[in-house]
Amino acid sequence: MTITVGETTTEVTVKAYTTLRVEGVTIEVKGRTARVAEAEVYWAFEDGAWRINFVQVTGPFLNKDGRESRQRLNETSHPDDGSERSYRTVTPPAILDAALAYAPDWTPEVSESRYPTRQRSGRAASGTVLRPGQTGGAPTGITHVATTTQVLVHAYTSLQPEGFTAKVKSRAARIKKATVHWDYEDGAWAVGAVNIWGPVIRQSDGTESALNVDELTRPASASNSQCGVVTPPELVEVALENVPDWTPTINGTPYPRTTKLRSGL
Repeated sequence: MTITVGETTTEVTVKAYTTLRVEGVTIEVKGRTARVAEAEVYWAFEDGAWRINFVQVTGPFLNKDGRESRQRLNETSHPDDGSERSYRTVTPPAILDAALAYAPDWTPEVSESRYPTRQRSGRAASGTVLRPGQTGGAPTGITHVATTTQVLVHAYTSLQPEGFTAKVKSRAARIKKATVHWDYEDGAWAVGAVNIWGPVIRQSDGTESALNVDELTRPASASNSQCGVVTPPELVEVALENVPDWTPTINGTPYPRTTKLRSGL
């Protein structure tokens, strides 16, 4: 059994969250009207600018007589991008104006990595883009409560194992590729998960089938390792022998770090 260590790439994601207290704004969701009491703006810093990914709006639904219902709205809304996608709830313009007025006043700077930068996968962030120096007017009745930030630093090391198998959902699979997902926390790199890929082995004759597994596994020492597949210990040992040789630093943020989600720095 052998394990060949491949390339390491790094990824830094910077996010911010702006909480707004809202008065005098309603929203239509699936034929019902709700009064927006609070909005949380989810920002991503991309290509030198803060971009609104989406806005989470909460508040009571209104009955037909206009009184507040016991049922509450908790809806993901998106800035109107002109696509006319009917499944999307559009962020009320007043909330969007307030979000732009209270956009994060911080330009993140992260120390250069000695590894290549991992290319983002999946859909690009959509919505309104706020360029530096651009502002919006904060409408009356919408108050800025707080802004928090989150910096996630990750690294990915590719492994090519030979002679290793794993049991995934009662099926044995031969591991041909593995990617170590590193998290940078509290000044050190830690193995957060290991993604394994390879063909399912037929029980009848032990040959490889055309069906492949693509599974995120956890080291046995991880607190949530009981959920899902445990990483073969040999892969973890090789990973720990090849910890990323980079200490990321970031310039100071004027906002507190968010407590709702895990922060990478």
